[in-house]
Amino acid sequence: MILNIISLTTFNQKLEPDDLNKFKYLATAYSHEMGGTHIVYEFIPYARFLMSDPLVKYRHNYNQCFNYTLDVLKAHKNTYDESVCRDFCDSFIGAQLKAEAECRPGVVQWLTDQNIVATVIDLIFAGTETTYATLQWMVLFVAYFEDWQRKMRTEIDDVLADRVVTLADRRRMHCVQAFIAETLRYRTAAPVGSP
Repeated sequence: MILNIISLTTFNQKLEPDDLNKFKYLATAYSHEMGGTHIVYEFIPYARFLMSDPLVKYRHNYNQCFNYTLDVLKAHKNTYDESVCRDFCDSFIGAQLKAEAECRPGVVQWLTDQNIVATVIDLIFAGTETTYATLQWMVLFVAYFEDWQRKMRTEIDDVLADRVVTLADRRRMHCVQAFIAETLRYRTAAPVGSP
């Protein structure tokens, strides 16, 4: 779900089901499908003689996502309007054009179409799995620790009542903040993203 929202807002257009499935695979399914196989392949050189490269399918899907995103970037360049920022692509195009206009060779050298596409893809993929894992642990902990569930429910009712939460409410919701911090400490998602 998160991937769908990010993808659609990033590209500001409808993704075809096949394209969306490629992005979904890279963001979530690949790590589940491979388990630790790619780690064994990468860090134990002798294992390479006994097994096929587990990254072949990943590279194939990544290249398809890269080419799709590059096509989207090129389409955005053709319809770019400085006064309208439709999404991430437009922000990067604006930065690229500004760097070229100001003759900033250090920036122009690195702000290429390929680097922009890689960055947009990173924005989509980075955090999808870790966000999913963190939210999953939070739901499990809320279900398991009923006393904390009641404390947080009471605090939310007292602080928010019937209105929508704002960032200013954060400093008044100590139990909720403590619960989030403890979840991140106890079941950190960082090791999931390391490989």
